[in-house]
Amino acid sequence: MVIFLLWFMNNKKWIVLFIVLLLMLHIELIAGTKTAPETVLINVLTPDGKPDETSICFADIYKADELFVQNRSLELIPSMAKYIDIKKWDLDRDKGYYKLDTGLKGYKGKFKMIVNCHSTVYHTEGIVKLNNTHIPCEMREGKYLIC
Repeated sequence: MVIFLLWFMNNKKWIVLFIVLLLMLHIELIAGTKTAPETVLINVLTPDGKPDETSICFADIYKADELFVQNRSLELIPSMAKYIDIKKWDLDRDKGYYKLDTGLKGYKGKFKMIVNCHSTVYHTEGIVKLNNTHIPCEMREGKYLIC
């Protein structure tokens, strides 16, 4: 016991470094196991910033680096009130949202989604890309990812 205490007193910095490395490894393992979103709600706007309810949207979804679903259609949502409490959240509009069911319920691996919306009225196109490390959206109600 005395030998251990003497060793500990002389090697504090190595033990602290070891503990910090263990904690960093633990954080990386936890961060790498984020669950993929099951439902994504995409807001589509016209060039003048108004909700666009005439767009055609579809998505390609990848698990790991392999195509899981190609050209999955997004469904136009008549009102966000069906999905979130719009009084609770500060949304400036509740129209112009499209719903993507990803099919990734409970999936914790590497994922990627490419959502493409094309407006036939305005002849414009918009693309949103999401993956494990880049999600330019907000989680609302604990289960809906809103972009």
